[in-house]
Amino acid sequence: MFLAPPPAAAQPPWQAFTQAPWPQRLEMLQALSYRFGIYAALNFIDEPAWLALMFC
Repeated sequence: MFLAPPPAAAQPPWQAFTQAPWPQRLEMLQALSYRFGIYAALNFIDEPAWLALMFC
């Protein structure tokens, strides 16, 4: 019995990244950097201890 290959969404992220064309890779990198930036803004910059350290 022949099974179809899994869709791109079911592949590991690095495999989907390496198989994607360059414009799509750049979009993936941009989305990843935005996700990290939002995470950093919500969890590091907004933390009261970090704010105290920055302004002391």
